[in-house]
Amino acid sequence: MKLLILACSATKRQGTHKAINLYDGPMYRVLRKWLHKDIKVIILSAKYGLLSSESIISFYEQKITESRAKELQPDITEELNRLAESTRFSEVLIEVGSVYKIALPSIEILTELFRCPIVFDSGRIGERLSHLKLWLRNIPKIRAHRLVHATTVCNLGTGYLRDTYSKLALHPSGIPTHLLLSFYYLHKYKERAYSILEAYKKCTNNGKIYIDSGIFTFMSKYKQGNTTLSFEFLKKYTLKYIEFLNNTMNLWDIAIDVDADIVIGCDQTDILHELILENINFPPQVLMRVYHSVRQNIEEWWNNICIDTRYRWLGIEFIEHNWNPQFYRPLIDIAHRYGKKVHALGATSIKFASNVPADSFDSSSHLLGPRTGIVFLPFGNVYFSKKLCKNHYTTLSSQEQNRVNSFVAIYGMNVKDLTQYANRALFNIWVMNDYWDIPFTETTRHPDLFDGDLYFEE
Repeated sequence: MKLLILACSATKRQGTHKAINLYDGPMYRVLRKWLHKDIKVIILSAKYGLLSSESIISFYEQKITESRAKELQPDITEELNRLAESTRFSEVLIEVGSVYKIALPSIEILTELFRCPIVFDSGRIGERLSHLKLWLRNIPKIRAHRLVHATTVCNLGTGYLRDTYSKLALHPSGIPTHLLLSFYYLHKYKERAYSILEAYKKCTNNGKIYIDSGIFTFMSKYKQGNTTLSFEFLKKYTLKYIEFLNNTMNLWDIAIDVDADIVIGCDQTDILHELILENINFPPQVLMRVYHSVRQNIEEWWNNICIDTRYRWLGIEFIEHNWNPQFYRPLIDIAHRYGKKVHALGATSIKFASNVPADSFDSSSHLLGPRTGIVFLPFGNVYFSKKLCKNHYTTLSSQEQNRVNSFVAIYGMNVKDLTQYANRALFNIWVMNDYWDIPFTETTRHPDLFDGDLYFEE
């Protein structure tokens, strides 16, 4: 049996309930969903001290203070001593804030009492929620950092998104933010492109920078078959791409191939790839080859690429094959057997990602959602658009608004901040980093975060 020591929450339900149901903060919502009989829960309350999760209590308002924590400490130590004598635990997880921690014995004393591993969890609330869920489900605590944010390139000194990306590193977090930048937009800045890329690199908390060739941006700008997208035009574009990659190779980590299969066919795309290999000044291990469904004999082509020791990263366009995980899993398994990493291009769906063991995914949701006023929360989407709509913040009940306010405050913002597009994009990046990025396992099934309506009720 495992033991969870959990601090009470400021968010509470009105009336009289079992303690586990009265407290209604994010931790308790995760706990109620995943708690099972092999875990004992005790709650550290500012009013009651230590509580059983089954204790019947009524709504109250009392905040913890250092003096109150010191006052509670002797009784809590005595109660923990009695618990340790009566029950043998295999592990103890402690989910409390810094002030509540004062009310507990030191980790040395706790280890002596329980004679098992003691874990004081730490980090941002999103990290801790993910850790709690994994701990409750007996899944090892691993951060896979699989999410890459595909962004519109702008001048961080003057661009309209400067307040989004320039503030990424200001948040107190150890989680890096990975960004995917398109050469299509970067090369328009000409001589300023280097300094712009350098600015992005500095604001990622040591995250990875992916450079995309921008071919699919071309496809959205021009109709397929337009002479602008001829082989000769794309050859000139590829040479510019090569020059840019060579000149900036100290500022990016992974470069995506010129995957023009759908535009000019596989044979001519392979010619462009050979052109890249002949002219790059960096090892091809950081160049990502990409599969599209227009290629014939996928198994043979994929196996040959996996065997080729020049490549470390492979990409798959995931909007094809009807988002069927059963198609992609065998390909990824083959790549992993050969020590390759697989990136899912355009795989925004969190539900899909939890079923596919790719090593990274890219998503532009942090940009697209805020354009219509969407803010991502672990209990659904809330809108801050000018026009009223379902789940608009102003249409929520006061209890629901308070819950939103409390969660937003965790990230150092308030609802007024979220009326600005750049702040919504920044907020969504932080929330997606915390909640989206749960490692794939054969048993992991991630909840449908960011995909639907609010669910404030159990």
